[in-house]
Amino acid sequence: MENQKIINKSSKQQGSIRRLTVRINPPQESDWECDCCGRPISELEPFSLEWNRESGAFDAIYLGRQYRRMCPYDEEAEKAERIYNEFHWEGETYEDSLKADKKMIEKYGEKKVEEVSFLVQAATSFDKSWECRDCGVLNERDYFEKHSRRFRNE
Repeated sequence: MENQKIINKSSKQQGSIRRLTVRINPPQESDWECDCCGRPISELEPFSLEWNRESGAFDAIYLGRQYRRMCPYDEEAEKAERIYNEFHWEGETYEDSLKADKKMIEKYGEKKVEEVSFLVQAATSFDKSWECRDCGVLNERDYFEKHSRRFRNE
């Protein structure tokens, strides 16, 4: 855990309490960049400077790690999840899942079922994201808006 610091924050969001754990400082490599905006470490303002007793100097903290959904949970994802939940349920066996998939295909067609399954998996899965201090505070909607702009401009 060298070069990492853990910060726990609680914040109120839409009437509920959300626990956020952020790990600071990936290994300092020259090619590290913010996963959201794409700016390299050399262009970033640090979160803070922390005194390093071993080196007798200040260490700059440039990127924070948090976990984000793999795609936004928007109306489209919510609709896909409703379709998926028509046929699937918590605790179903593998055989039940296969039967449910067949029924979904009969009703919606194979292409639609593939889209629904992919969207539900992506919208309900989380992955780590190394973010600068400007992007780390973005809500989900703003994060995906900024993230998608980055790839449209490349």
